[in-house]
Amino acid sequence: MKIIDLTRELIRCYLDRLDNRTQLLYVKKIMAENNIPNRPVEGENLFKKKWSKLSSDVMVEYYRCFSQYIGADIDILSGNISVRFIEPILNPLKYRDYYEDKNIYGKQFPKNWLPKTYLRNMNGIFMDEDYNVIKGFSNKFLSSLVKNVDRCVIKPTVNSCSGQRVRVFQRKDEYLLDQYGEILSLEMLLREYRDNFIIQECVEQSEFMAQFNSTSVNTLRIVVYRSVTDNNLYVTNSILRIGLKDSVIDNAHAGGVFIGIDNNGKLGNVLSNTFGVKQTIFNGINFKELGYVIPNYNNVMLFSKNIAQQIPHHRLIALDIALDSNNNPRLIEYNIGAFSYWLFQFVEQPALKGYTDEIIDYCKNYKDNIVRNNIVL
Repeated sequence: MKIIDLTRELIRCYLDRLDNRTQLLYVKKIMAENNIPNRPVEGENLFKKKWSKLSSDVMVEYYRCFSQYIGADIDILSGNISVRFIEPILNPLKYRDYYEDKNIYGKQFPKNWLPKTYLRNMNGIFMDEDYNVIKGFSNKFLSSLVKNVDRCVIKPTVNSCSGQRVRVFQRKDEYLLDQYGEILSLEMLLREYRDNFIIQECVEQSEFMAQFNSTSVNTLRIVVYRSVTDNNLYVTNSILRIGLKDSVIDNAHAGGVFIGIDNNGKLGNVLSNTFGVKQTIFNGINFKELGYVIPNYNNVMLFSKNIAQQIPHHRLIALDIALDSNNNPRLIEYNIGAFSYWLFQFVEQPALKGYTDEIIDYCKNYKDNIVRNNIVL
């Protein structure tokens, strides 16, 4: 074996062990939070046999944990399999940088599919909504851009997740202030974001969505899968994410919860938090007693597929979609680096639904190459 090949193999083994450790710690924390015993359960051997096609490191702890939510389903997806094989093979790393930049959305999709953009910063270059370069950008120019704006949101456009560094600004007299009382200014933008950020309108969500929490834009997380057998698009999973009262984001990592949606748009009756702790009441609403149905749900499904159609290099796309004041879908963002399999399995949805077998067979053929391509020397 050549020295470079040996080096790659050693690094691969190290990264695999590191991933395994991280994923094992995560699932054990879930089990501890929910008093799930870490002992053999029915179907465990079949689960291990099925997923061993991809890896010898099949973590039975994931089956022991999520079978308490889904039941004895050997299609349960484990974290290490998802991170090491499913996601990097279905969504190749070499194409991600372009698609993961939220400032690119305006080149991919019609304006009415997106929130209105007031300002872009791409690699340190200020641009307007139509990608016209703004030279000599100043506080005076910034003020003129947002002089008629009552509320806006600022977020990083690359290397961001879980709502981190998202700020909402609200008008107070002549200024726009964020939740911490800081004034929107050029100095603040350069200090907090430096480059690669976007300023957009805060979508005025529908009354239906606002009833769950009015301070955050509550979104639908829809997963669209491009089949490896026929290249058709299929919606595999759907949940509603709800922000904690007074929070400006709906992410589970920020205290929010999520709830499953069936094929007809009806919400389930049990919510979950980021560690799988079940609850029926959140923000004072009893979800067990009220049968909520997402309005315009069929159109949301069609909209999701239309978005995914414009992302041809990736096969597993998690969309975050808001419903505007007319219950029309608007894309907040899409995710190709991590589709958060655990969200769906906590609310009784196998992460890959009925497509698990074809995905395993496909990934089996590419697993050796993709593992090595993940390593940058």
